[in-house]
Amino acid sequence: MGRPAESDPSDVASAGTDLLRGWREARDAFGGALAEARARSGCSWWSCLLACGFVARMALWPIATVQRKAWKRPTKGWKDVGKRYCHVAVHVPVLGLASSAVRNLARLEPSMAQGGALWFQDLTQNTLGSAWNMPMGAWGTLMPLCAAMAYKASTVPWKHAQGNAAPAHGSDMRALLADWTALGVFLASCIAPHATVCYWMGNHAAANVQTNVFAHKDAEEMKMEALKSIVLGAKTATQGNVKHAEALFERATKLDSNQVHAWIAKASLAHQRGDNAEAERCLRTAVTIDPRVHAAFLEPFLREQRDSTNPEGGRESELNEEVAQKIEREIHEPKDDDTQASENDQAQTKHKS
Repeated sequence: MGRPAESDPSDVASAGTDLLRGWREARDAFGGALAEARARSGCSWWSCLLACGFVARMALWPIATVQRKAWKRPTKGWKDVGKRYCHVAVHVPVLGLASSAVRNLARLEPSMAQGGALWFQDLTQNTLGSAWNMPMGAWGTLMPLCAAMAYKASTVPWKHAQGNAAPAHGSDMRALLADWTALGVFLASCIAPHATVCYWMGNHAAANVQTNVFAHKDAEEMKMEALKSIVLGAKTATQGNVKHAEALFERATKLDSNQVHAWIAKASLAHQRGDNAEAERCLRTAVTIDPRVHAAFLEPFLREQRDSTNPEGGRESELNEEVAQKIEREIHEPKDDDTQASENDQAQTKHKS
């Protein structure tokens, strides 16, 4: 076997030079397209940068969809692994190229000095200057803070942030990674021109829309899976396989904790095997989801438990109810003259005695 051919250092340097030249050409082309879009639209620089960041991220939506579907299927080869990270592999270079182009525009375009709004009028300024000072004072930190908050919001669906049921999108480690990344976004925004930060905020806004649309689709899919488990569990329970039915109902509650029928079915099976405490817990959970369950299921269940533990008390309550109904009936029913005279004579005799 022959020795492998050694790479010529000059060839490596030439390839690196060509790659750098291609990067700069792509950067200048992106910046030129951005300046042309701003000139044709006539809008301010800050709104143009926000819109371009939003559109650039939305253009990658099909790739994000491929990646989302790939994570729902088991991997069978390197092709599936590549699909799981295809969006990251495309988004990161595009974001880096766009950020470099906007930063270069902030250096070359004089109009960006008056292209901002509110407290960030000058888009060429950084929060931290070259001497690690703060040219804009404390107001300069608002833009990096907004960028970090926009990124953090793009990682948490709205329903989950409001405390409602939502599908889990990762483990606690993933949430911790998102927090540290938000801190990195804040620090990077402090040393980047405000023009670049505007582009990032538009990008994060599109990511927020994408996250919530995918979260809604995931929730709908999980609801359908939960309903399938409930139907299959009911069918299995009628066949006598109670243990398998309980597992299916438990799966339904984990997929969608707001499925009332699954909690009621779990309570019924728990009551059949004699676990009344678990049955009551499941019914009370169902009541928190739908208050109508209290009158339909929980109240009769509790009454049955009271009567079974204290039969005399249950009989006494039934007698009291009968007496109350009799009194009410006597009050509303009209009486004839003979009956009223007889009752008056009995009352007088009792008074004399």
